[in-house]
Amino acid sequence: MARMNVNRKVVVGHWSEEDVQEQSAFWARVAAAWFDFQTLKVARFGDNMREVAVTEGDKWKPRSNSACRFTVTGVGDLVKFQRGY
Repeated sequence: MARMNVNRKVVVGHWSEEDVQEQSAFWARVAAAWFDFQTLKVARFGDNMREVAVTEGDKWKPRSNSACRFTVTGVGDLVKFQRGY
């Protein structure tokens, strides 16, 4: 525990030690992935029942368990976008 009761990961050792470099590289990749995930946008194509009350409950669970933004889009919308309509 560090200040403000926030869990932190501390790597102990000299920077030239191989295990310290491996641990630092691992946590650097984790931090980079977390940063990328904060602005992640996911598009789902091929959903022909979007915005239908019966199926919306099934679609809500993955959205509520994640911090990223989900957009449900039909294949026809993708074709329009590709053709520039």
